[in-house]
Amino acid sequence: SFLYAKQGGFQQFNFGGYVGYSQLFGGVFYRLGGFSSDALIINFGIRSDNWKIAYSFDLTTSGISLSGSGGSHEIGLSYIFGQGEPKYKLNDCLNLFR
Repeated sequence: SFLYAKQGGFQQFNFGGYVGYSQLFGGVFYRLGGFSSDALIINFGIRSDNWKIAYSFDLTTSGISLSGSGGSHEIGLSYIFGQGEPKYKLNDCLNLFR
């Protein structure tokens, strides 16, 4: 996937990808701040019904680092709405000609 964001004079470009197996998923992304290296992002988590929980670590690759930690930790919790019955039941009109 690709993401480009711009606000005022700041711009950011992320690219990477996800893989999934059963309920598990993970991914690796690379972030460019402006046109210089900024961070390597490693993400993994688990999905269950409409819930998703994930952990992400941003490994700083630029000279900027918060208190020498080298990166930041993130935990995300998501709920996905509308995964039940389809809103509309479509009639296959072409079925008459098959």
